[in-house]
This record gives sequence, structure tokens and C-alpha cells, in this order.
Amino acid sequence: MKQLKKGKIKGIVRAYGFPILFGIIFACVLVYFVRPSQIEGESMEPTLKDGQLIFCSAALKGRIEKGDIITAVISPKANVPKKYLTEDGKLNIIKRVIGAPGDTVEIRDNAVYVNHKQIEESYLDEPMKTRDCICKLKEDEWFVMGDNRNNSQDSRVSDVGAIHRDELMGRAWIRIWPLDQFGVIK
Repeated sequence: MKQLKKGKIKGIVRAYGFPILFGIIFACVLVYFVRPSQIEGESMEPTLKDGQLIFCSAALKGRIEKGDIITAVISPKANVPKKYLTEDGKLNIIKRVIGAPGDTVEIRDNAVYVNHKQIEESYLDEPMKTRDCICKLKEDEWFVMGDNRNNSQDSRVSDVGAIHRDELMGRAWIRIWPLDQFGVIK
């Protein structure tokens, strides 16, 4: 009788235990390394549109390069409408990295220069119309801009400013919704 119970328990553990354990491990990895995020607003159009669902990778946070799209949680430096803020008064943003730590970013005559070289921005739909500015980034700062330059609150404005390393949440990785646009984000 005891032999039968032991065998039955082993069978149950084999049948259900391993899939459950795998599911728990998979969920932990997913929560730590990959975070879902929904796009709100028009600042990243045409690359990302309002309502799209993406996965961001916290694991790729340490390998961010110019041109990558990142997510960050910042403390706004000016009054931002409450509807855009999290419960603790922070602002979630998603933007494209233009300047990395130590770079000098200059916007002159509606063109962007990084370390005195104009950058190619094939992802833009329309010419940018903005004021001139210059920003020398510290060793823990990133300069970010929305792809919809004429409708984006980003590092050009004092409300946002340069993004600090500890504010980075991850790199936008895969668009998962809508399904007809599923794929790696570039």
C-alpha cells in the first residue's frame, strides 16, 4: 500500500510539478528581464503609435546605444498634468537616444549634431521645427528625443532634461500589439 502511494505521488510530481516549476521560473524571468509597456501619446510616431503594446528589456539597459529607444521613469522638473503621472508623481517616458554620456548635443537650424557631426535621422516623417540649444552630457546622462519632434516633450525642454542612468528602465525591444505589426523595434 505504501509503495502504491509513493509511486502515485512521484507520478503526480512528474506530471504537474515540473511544468509548474518551469512556469514559476519563466514568470520570474519575464517579470525581471522583460516588462510590457503601452504607448501613450504621439511623441514617438511614426515608429511607435498610441495604444501599441511593446516589451522592454531591463537586461538590455546596460547596453544602450545612440539610436535605441528607451523607457525611463523621471521626476518632472516642472508642473506636468496629473493624468500623465504615476501615483508617486513620476513620469513614464519612451524616447530615442540621441546623445550618450560625455557627448555634446547641439540643435542648430532645425538639425541635430552630436559631437559636431550632423546625425542622419531616417525615422523622422517631417522636418523638425525647434529652437536652437546645446547640451554637454555628464558621465551618467543621456539625451533623448521623440521621433515626432514637433510634438514631443524630451531632453530639449526643461520639464524633462537629460535622462540620468538611474532613471532608465530598459530598452524597447519588441512590438507585440497590434499583431500585424509584431516585430523587433528599430
